Amino acid sequence: QHSFHQWLHQGTRAFSADLLAVIEPTGGADEHHRWLLANCLAQAQALDGAGPDATRQTPTTTFLLDTLDAYTLGALLALYEHKALCAGTLWGVNPFDQPGVELGKTMAQAVHDDLLELKERQDVDATTQHLAAVIRARSCK
Repeated sequence: QHSFHQWLHQGTRAFSADLLAVIEPTGGADEHHRWLLANCLAQAQALDGAGPDATRQTPTTTFLLDTLDAYTLGALLALYEHKALCAGTLWGVNPFDQPGVELGKTMAQAVHDDLLELKERQDVDATTQHLAAVIRARSCK
């Protein structure tokens, strides 16, 4: 988290950020949870250019969720699906019908079959070979 926030503060590209915080803690770590909430609000303040050492302004939206449950998670997914649809409409692309996604689905069949095999395939890149080998080694069959 620390290095990611440093990158946000020191990066050279413009961006906007959504910060999500859950008000009600789970797991009994109330004081720790208050610190997480305080850090979320402080990061929003710093990114928005309100901090004492702020060097630029970055627009942020802070979402405060009462709890993180299935309903809230579903609402967040719907929100970001809608955001993708709106952005796609503005940019003239259909984010839900991309050729790259279809290509990935086609390639997934061979990778799926590879995960069931006990030997490495030679017709895929080294990264995929390695990741598949790690998954095979760690999974229960």
